[in-house]
Amino acid sequence: MTEEIKKMLWASADKLRANMDPAEYKHIVLGLIFLKYISDSFQTHRVQLTLRFQDSDDDYYLSKSLSR
Repeated sequence: MTEEIKKMLWASADKLRANMDPAEYKHIVLGLIFLKYISDSFQTHRVQLTLRFQDSDDDYYLSKSLSR
């Protein structure tokens, strides 16, 4: 399933690139790279916080009764 989505996205990118000036296309690509970076950073931070919330020795610990 993931491979199908990747193929579809690459095909779409190729179609856009053919109809667009490279100077304009780079702005789109740089924006997408930035969004991917932000998304990955957020996911990493979210995982770290989730672990800290579950660690009873951490200052961020949330007991079961508080987390609901």
